[in-house]
Amino acid sequence: MCKHAICIMAHKNVEQINTLLSLLDHPLIDIFLHLDFKSSIMQSDIISPSHSHLYFVNRHDVRWGDISLVESELDLFKAVLDSKNDYDRIHLISAQDLPMKSTPYILEYFAKSENKNVEFLDCCEYPDAIKRLQYYWFCTKHMRYGVVYKIIRHSLLLLQKIIHVNRLRNTPLVFKYGSEWASLTYKAVQYLVSEYPKYMGVFKYTVCADELYKQMLLWDGKFRFSKKGNLRYAKFNGSSPELVPIEKLEELFLNPDILYARKFDKCQLKVINAVISHFKLMK
Repeated sequence: MCKHAICIMAHKNVEQINTLLSLLDHPLIDIFLHLDFKSSIMQSDIISPSHSHLYFVNRHDVRWGDISLVESELDLFKAVLDSKNDYDRIHLISAQDLPMKSTPYILEYFAKSENKNVEFLDCCEYPDAIKRLQYYWFCTKHMRYGVVYKIIRHSLLLLQKIIHVNRLRNTPLVFKYGSEWASLTYKAVQYLVSEYPKYMGVFKYTVCADELYKQMLLWDGKFRFSKKGNLRYAKFNGSSPELVPIEKLEELFLNPDILYARKFDKCQLKVINAVISHFKLMK
């Protein structure tokens, strides 16, 4: 059976990161970890897995809605390619995800013929999000903070609407949207890394480009998208995912097409321990 790579975006809760790594630890799994530059977590705080190879990538100052998210993801993907391992599948998850299935189950899931050469990521039209590419977005490092930056950003957006700016006219890419988290083939990751520089200008002045670039580039590259989406569970309240309640776990464990769920937090010790206990019972 072929190896998988799991790319993790992390920024807090070192104990939770170590718990996640212990649940993922397997001889056929390699782990690639990005630690946010702002985080106080050091590489030495991370417990090395017993079986998986663990790779760290250069740290970025990651900000919600900013291009730094895309740059961090691409650095993870580049590290996967640089490792020279021909992975069957590359998964992108957050450090606040937890697996809902065992590693043997996940490996077997993607070994099935109907799941080979298919990209598992969310992809839809979502007309309300077109403005992300239609206009130039500035001060994206401060999307959630700073009244002055908000005033500047909205003033510039209003001006662009008045003069009928439309960046979509200048790109051959078809607008697509979806969650940033995905399970991709090796060829898809190669394509993203090679093609992104050609369209860097399209995504650089875009808000939440992490929810656009994979969908748009892979759609343009004629990759096959699964109708099952990204095989993940998340329930949103506005722009943020809610914490997974303990009552939801059994349903997620039983759903054959939910491999990961988010989000979990260290304040949910009972919930996290329930997930750990579930996997111990399966051994």
